[in-house]
Amino acid sequence: YIVDAKFGARFRARHIDQNNNLVEQGDWNDNLILNAAIDYMRDGFTAEPTPIVGSSIIDVSPEQEGVQVPIIGMVVTKTKSIQAAKFVRTDDYNAYVTWITEYTFKNTSASAVNVSEIGINDFNRAVFKDDQGIPRSWTVATNENLIVEMEMRISFSSPTQPTVITTVDQDGATIDTINCKTTV
Repeated sequence: YIVDAKFGARFRARHIDQNNNLVEQGDWNDNLILNAAIDYMRDGFTAEPTPIVGSSIIDVSPEQEGVQVPIIGMVVTKTKSIQAAKFVRTDDYNAYVTWITEYTFKNTSASAVNVSEIGINDFNRAVFKDDQGIPRSWTVATNENLIVEMEMRISFSSPTQPTVITTVDQDGATIDTINCKTTV
């Protein structure tokens, strides 16, 4: 029995110059799944979602609808799937499924841009941060690339002790009782 499931995301970026040299690489950062994402999870995407980058450092909140200040001129391509869906059991009661996709954002504008946020509209959003958790920007010159790896993860937990789940109706009357045993 699964009694707890969580959906999350994180990302990391690296800046590549015109000669394909690494300028800078960042650490993994959390990427918040927005409230509007529930509709997508229920109804499905009509096309493969594409992330966009922006220039806002406004704190992320679940009520937002994606990137706050999109940057025109950052052309995105899905570079590759770095890791196909992979199941990992962390202990007798917990496991997760994870997959990672890489995207390349090329600056095709006539001037440098400051990239500070990433997201898929109406699904998720994150602000780039340094290793102390302070919001920061990546300055990407014309014809330079920002390469971003996005990881999606679904975590599952099962009870460590026998658990009883009782479902009730709107008046509080018991509809059903489910006796969940441990998975070990």
